[in-house]
This record gives sequence, structure tokens and C-alpha cells, in this order.
Amino acid sequence: MLDIIPIEYYTNIFYLTTLSLVVWEFFRLRNNHVLETSSILHVIMMIGLILYIGLRPISGIYFGDMGSYARSYDAYALGYSGFFDQDLGFDWFMRTTARLSNPVFFFLIVAFVYVFSHFWASKKLFGAHWHYAFLMFIASFSFWSYGTNGIRNGMAAALILFAFSFEKNKYLAFALSLVAVSFHKSMFLALAAYGITYLNNNSKNYLLLWITCIPISLVAGGFFELFFAGIGFEDKRLSYLTDGNLNDDDFSSIGFRWDFLIYSASAVFTGYYFI
Repeated sequence: MLDIIPIEYYTNIFYLTTLSLVVWEFFRLRNNHVLETSSILHVIMMIGLILYIGLRPISGIYFGDMGSYARSYDAYALGYSGFFDQDLGFDWFMRTTARLSNPVFFFLIVAFVYVFSHFWASKKLFGAHWHYAFLMFIASFSFWSYGTNGIRNGMAAALILFAFSFEKNKYLAFALSLVAVSFHKSMFLALAAYGITYLNNNSKNYLLLWITCIPISLVAGGFFELFFAGIGFEDKRLSYLTDGNLNDDDFSSIGFRWDFLIYSASAVFTGYYFI
């Protein structure tokens, strides 16, 4: 583990480094160096990120659910099972790795799958500009927390992104998507949305649907939260909406999240602009 870095500064170092990379790329673009980049540098960045995330100190205080996953891993190593029996793919993955090595190895493999999937999808989907896409993934709102805290759903989201990068091989893409769903069943929503695009690929319809969902969420958001929880997509992160037990450390506010809306709107506007 990277014990030489004080754990209390671990997350801040990631964000400051990412900010520096974004600023650096910004000034390079200002000087019209759009395609002048080195693939080797971005491969080094990928490897460094895998090691930085995968070899971080095991801590539930600084990395949320990491502590719970470490305890579950130790239990699997002792022969216990069934902690993730609702997500059979992840359950199998944890049981298998628990037979091979220690929790450090487990988190390193998780980091490899997580980071490499973003790296691969960037190269496959964005052509000559893939390095900008990779940096955008790293600098995105949820990248760090998905990789260090929400580990299971982070892996699943990365795997389904990896699957969608095989758009020219639909059978492989579908098979890999099922693997992602087996790691976290919420990815079925992403798979279903991807499948619907084969029936209707009119981007304007999806833009109108997104806009329509805003007033619906304002008026009946609680109904849909309970609905998705009831059909099998329940996750402990929904409990802050449905339970009376609130943790101010986990959420800055409850109810309709205008901050989430503004963040997602930036991506929607980008899509609208290029369409």
C-alpha cells in the first residue's frame, strides 16, 4: 500500500493533480495543440491511476465503503459466503479473489478493471481525441468516489461502459453488459436504455424526455424512488430518501437535488450542441 502518502491528504492529492492536468490541457488547447499529445503519457497516467487507487490504504473512515468491502473479503477468505448474493457476478469475483490473495490484491484488481475500462472505452469511442475523453472521465463528478467508495457499482458502471465500446460486435457487447448487470443490477437500466436506442435513435426525442422528467421529478419524485426500489433496484443509497435516519455527513441536502440537475444538464447541453 502507498503508506508514504498521509491518508488524510490522499483524496485532495487526486483532485489537485486532476485539476492541474485539466488546466494544462486547457492552455494547450488555447495554443491550438489539439492533436499534439503523447499516447505514452496517457498510458503512464492510466497505470499511475491504477496504482494510486488500488494501493490506497484500507480505510472506512476516509474511503467510505472500502472498510466494509475489506471485512467482507476477509470473511470470504475464511469460507463465509452470500454477502452479495443478489449480485452474483460480484459475489463470484470476491469469492474467487479471496482464495488467491489478500485485500490489497483485491482492491488493486478492482482499480485495474475500473480505470482500464474507462481508458479502453475512451480509445474505442472517441478516436483521435480519446485522451480528452479519458481526462474528462477522470475529472468527472463521481469518478473518485465510485472507484474508492461505491466500489461494486463503480466496477459495474465501468464494465458496462467497456461493453458499449464494442458497438461493432453487438453479441460481445450484450454479453459483457450482462456481466456488468451481474455486478450491480442497477446497470440493467443502462442496458435497457442502450437497447431502446436500436428502436428509436432520434436524439431530439431523448432530449425532450430528459426535459420532461424534470417537472415530473419535482412533482412525483418520491413515487419513482419508491417504485424503483420496489422492483429490485433498492440500494442503501436510496435509504436517505425513504428512511427517517439521515446522515448529514453523507448528503448536503435531501429532496430534489438541483446540484445534480445542473451537473447532468452540462452533459445534456453538450450533446444538444453537437447534435
